Amino acid sequence: MFEKILCVIKTTSYEHYESKKDVFKRFDEKRRTALEVSHQKQKRLEKKFKDLSKELDFPITYTSDSNMENYSDDDFDLIITLGGDGTFLNAAQYFKKSLLFGINSDADLDPAAGSIGALTSATENNLKESLLRLKNNDYIIETWKRLYAKINGKELPNLATNDIYFGALEAYKTSSFEIYWDKKIEVFKGCSGIVFSTGMGSTSWYKNAGGTSFANDLPIYGFIVRDTHIQRHQEFTSGIIDGDEEVILKPLRSGYILSFDSKDHVYTLDETDELRIGLSKKDSVKVIIFN
Repeated sequence: MFEKILCVIKTTSYEHYESKKDVFKRFDEKRRTALEVSHQKQKRLEKKFKDLSKELDFPITYTSDSNMENYSDDDFDLIITLGGDGTFLNAAQYFKKSLLFGINSDADLDPAAGSIGALTSATENNLKESLLRLKNNDYIIETWKRLYAKINGKELPNLATNDIYFGALEAYKTSSFEIYWDKKIEVFKGCSGIVFSTGMGSTSWYKNAGGTSFANDLPIYGFIVRDTHIQRHQEFTSGIIDGDEEVILKPLRSGYILSFDSKDHVYTLDETDELRIGLSKKDSVKVIIFN
C-alpha cells in the first residue's frame, strides 16, 4: 500500500476559458457543447475518484496541473493523474523519478469524440476495479524509455516520454539544418523541422508525420524530417537509431526551438550551437499498468 499519493487534476479547456468568456462566446455551438461535455466528464470522474479513494482509505493529496510544481518527487511514492495524455505527460515531465498511474477522464476510442488515452491505465468505467487492484498491489510496473537532448555538450533537464521537436517556432517558416547520423551527413533546407520519437510516442505525432510505429521495449528511437523539399533528393529523411547512438544536428540559422512532448517551455538555439539527441539510459518513466 502506498503511504503518500499525489493526485494531479487536469484543468479543463472549459475552465481555461472561464476567464476568457469573450473568446468562448465566439466558438460555434458545437464546440462550446463539446467543451462543456468534456468538462462535465472530468468533474464526474473527480468526484467518483475522491469518493472511492476515501472509501479505500488512500492517503491522497490533491493538486491542479497548474500547481503541481509546488511538490517534489521526494514527497510522494505515487503520482496519479486525472485527465488525458497531456496531463500524464505534464506529470512525467516534472516528476522524473516517481511512479506514475494515469486515469483517462475523457475516454473514447474515437479521437474526435474524446481521448484515446494511450498513456493512461484506467477510465471511469473500470475505476473501482483499478483502484482495488492498486490497493492490493495487483499491477505491473512498466518502464518506458525517454529521450534526452544536449546543447553544446550540456544535457538539458527535460526528458521526452513521447517526442522531441526541433525546428522553426512558427509553423509557416521553414527550417534548415545539418544532421549527422549513421556515419552520413545530410543537409535539409526548406523543411518543417524534425521529430524524434520513443516507441511509446511512435503511434502519435511521429506516425502522423509519416513514420512507422515501433515497439516501446526495443532499445531504439526514431526520427522523421517533416515536409522535405522533394527536388533535393535527400539520401534519407527518416531513420531508426540504435539506443547507444546520438544524432547530431547543427542549425543553419538562429532562432530554432527545441520542444519536449509539445510543452510550452522551449529552448532556443543559435546558428553556432550543436544539438545532440539520444535515448536515456537512466531516466525511464515508471508506470503502473494492469494486464
